[in-house]
Amino acid sequence: MDFLTKFDILFIQETRSTDELYLDNYHSCTKRATPSQRGGRPKGGLALLFSMQIQANITQLPSNDEWSVAAVLDFGQVKLLCINLYLPTCRRQTQVEQLWKEVEAYVVQWRRQHPSAMILLAGDLNARVGPNNNALYTHFHHWPPETEIIPPLMTRSSYDKTCNMGGLHLAQMAYRQNLHLLNGAIQGDYPGQYTYWSGHKLSVIDYCIVSQDLIPRISKFTITARAESDHLSLSLVCDLPFDLPKPQHRYQPELTPGTGFKKIRWNGQVSERISNWYKSEESYRLSKAIMEGCLETEESAPNMMTTYKMLTQKIQEFVVKPNSKSPYHRKTSREWFDHECIASRKSLIHSFICHKDNPTEDNRQKMLEVKRSYKKLLTQKKRYAMKLLWQQLIEASNSSNPSLFWRIVAVQPDRGLSQLSCCISMKAWETHFHNLYEESSDESYALDIPEDQIQPWPAVSITETHLLIDQLKNGN
Repeated sequence: MDFLTKFDILFIQETRSTDELYLDNYHSCTKRATPSQRGGRPKGGLALLFSMQIQANITQLPSNDEWSVAAVLDFGQVKLLCINLYLPTCRRQTQVEQLWKEVEAYVVQWRRQHPSAMILLAGDLNARVGPNNNALYTHFHHWPPETEIIPPLMTRSSYDKTCNMGGLHLAQMAYRQNLHLLNGAIQGDYPGQYTYWSGHKLSVIDYCIVSQDLIPRISKFTITARAESDHLSLSLVCDLPFDLPKPQHRYQPELTPGTGFKKIRWNGQVSERISNWYKSEESYRLSKAIMEGCLETEESAPNMMTTYKMLTQKIQEFVVKPNSKSPYHRKTSREWFDHECIASRKSLIHSFICHKDNPTEDNRQKMLEVKRSYKKLLTQKKRYAMKLLWQQLIEASNSSNPSLFWRIVAVQPDRGLSQLSCCISMKAWETHFHNLYEESSDESYALDIPEDQIQPWPAVSITETHLLIDQLKNGN
């Protein structure tokens, strides 16, 4: 038990428990084992355990199969998608292919739902990928794809020399989804150690797989033998992105409605003005009052804090200035610009630099191709984000949740709506509706509007008429 509590996240397979699995001070996401029809011990069972010390919102994702359990950790700006798998052994090749199609569809499903989330996938996959990728693909007469080695990862090497069809599908899925196997590819497990032993039979069937954006956070990956199981423990140490509240800048003035601020660029003149003020009589008086307040009784503390506030406000006048053009800055939602977009933008910048240094026709064509793919990616991300946003708006409307509705609307950019000034007085409206609804007379009442304030109403165009007709439903 002491070994388990060293970790913040636990991936547990083959629990063989038909009940929820609990551990003190851990949040549990469990997939119960399947009872045996012959009266034996239950089959399978999975659990994801998260320490209560993790400062994140944890959401278990629904699953209809027996071999997976997944959860999303929302740290605020960063998300972590944890997928725990326990794949059964399949004797027929068609069964293996069908199983791995379902596994990849499962990964793609939650990756599309959380496109900005880092991925941590681990478990007993019953797949053997051989000593390296070249041997694996050659064994099945496939040409090995060209993969990029991202430090601190290395070219994969393993003590297990056996390959099977499950290992081929695992490698192909990792390549298509831009995932990376840590077994035998990182310091601490190089070459890859065996993860399962049964008598004299040793193999690597337990894996830890991560997305590319999680690799820089990894500091250690090891495989440890434990006497409790015939499977060895896979230990991963990485930096979890705790979303701690950011401290306010000490010189940042408080914003009030209708006002804003912007920083002043630091230069010699600003430095000279501040230095001259520090030497002034006012600065000396305020500093002296604060120092004397620190040496006196607690009764002088409020006066000391008032003096300190006066001092900081005076300094703020030198480093910030009002910005009437930008009152409250509207927050914009660009969560769709994820790590994939950042990587594509870096590729575009790199291709542009190569073309600038060596302006050949080949480099120009490469740069244009990267640019087209970058714009296409941005368009896809924006459309998908707008689709999800629209679904959230519909959900908020159906569930009568005005708080969620206006939170979504508030982050959208301004649409440039024109501000119309009302030229009709409240008294005129009151008189008009009073005469319209209270009086039983056929006389028509004219609104008391000065002729010079009557705005001309534009005529309805033919195009607007056709648009209105197209919007009518059938039969109306």
